[in-house]
Parts: sequence; C-alpha cells; structure tokens
Amino acid sequence: MDMKESAATLFEASPELIYQYQSRASRLVYNMRAIPQPIIAAVHGAAAGAGFSFALASDVRVITPEAKFNGLTGRGIVENILEQTPVPV
Repeated sequence: MDMKESAATLFEASPELIYQYQSRASRLVYNMRAIPQPIIAAVHGAAAGAGFSFALASDVRVITPEAKFNGLTGRGIVENILEQTPVPV
C-alpha cells in the first residue's frame, strides 16, 4: 500500500471522512496483529502517521537507507491509531 495517495486525499477531507479512515485504519492494525501469517513491511521513504502504525504493526520491517519514521504527523489525523490498538513492539 502506498500511503502517499491516501495522505493527499485526507488533508482535504471532511471530518466524517477522516473519522471513517481512522476507524478503518485502526481495525486494519488490529487485524494485522490477529492473523497468524507474518506480515512484512517494506519502507522506502517516510513512514508517518498511519504508515508508521502499519510499519510497527508488521512482524518484520525491511527498510532502505532513505526510510524515515515519525509517529506524529502534526495534523491530528491518524496519530492515535496505535493508542487505540495495542501493538507489541
């Protein structure tokens, strides 16, 4: 999943759409932790907000030297996905 497209849409979205996205993203993180198969995240570039949450929820992270991680986006959109869903790190 390339998060660039999702992020561009969210910055212009209504509060209702943002809430729907956040709810789905939170359920996705929960489901990622619930399945028995290992999940591998490939990070090339920035992983911030939801992308950061998805990377942390993965079992294995493969990163390039260009990878950067930031749990807070400063926009208040998806910072609390990890706060809502326990993720063993």
